[in-house]
Amino acid sequence: MCLRKKRQKTEEQEIPKYLEKEELGLLLDTAAKKVLEIDYLVFLILSYIGMRVGELVALKWKDIDFDDPAIGITKTYYNLTNNTIKYELVPPKTRRLRRKITIDEDIIKALQKHNEVQNKVKDRLGLAYHDKGFIFAKKERQPGYPIFIKTVENRMGPIRASQSISNELYANLCYFKMLNNLVGFPPASFRFHATAGTIALG
Repeated sequence: MCLRKKRQKTEEQEIPKYLEKEELGLLLDTAAKKVLEIDYLVFLILSYIGMRVGELVALKWKDIDFDDPAIGITKTYYNLTNNTIKYELVPPKTRRLRRKITIDEDIIKALQKHNEVQNKVKDRLGLAYHDKGFIFAKKERQPGYPIFIKTVENRMGPIRASQSISNELYANLCYFKMLNNLVGFPPASFRFHATAGTIALG
C-alpha cells in the first residue's frame, strides 16, 4: 500500500483513503448513467491509463489506433487566457512523456460510441462546428473546440453528488486503488493520482 508523502516529519503517516474496485466501478457507473455522456469516457480513460488532464483534452481521433488498440500521447492543452478559441497544443516537456499506451476493448467501444454521438452533432451543425478532430469537444457554445481542463475537474462534483461520496473520502481523492480482476480492466493493481489539473498513474 502506498502512503502519501507529508511535508512535516512524523513517526506515523496517515494512510490515505482509497476507492476499492466496487467504489471505482460505482463511480464509472454513475458517470455512465446519471450525468453527462462524456463523463464516462473521460473517467474511464483517466482511471485506466493515467495521464494529465491537459493531455486528455488535447487528444484527437488521429491519436487513436482502433486496429491495434492504443492511444498516442504527443501533446498537451495550453490556454493561458481561458479563451476557448485561443488554445494551444504544445509538446510534452520531456520526450519520456511522449508515449503510446495500449487500451482494451471497453475503451475502444466507449470511444466508438462517443464518436457516433459527436458525428451527429457535426452533421447537425455543419460548418458551424470547429472540426479539428478533438475527441473531447464542446457541443454548444463554440462547438468543436476542445473543452477546458477545468471542465473535467468540475465534472467530479455532480458525480460525487449522485454517488454520495463522503466529504472525507472526496477530500482525500488523490488515490484510486484498483484491485486485481476488476471487470473491464487488466488484472493489475495501480492507483489513480489526482492533483490540481493532473491525474496520473502511479
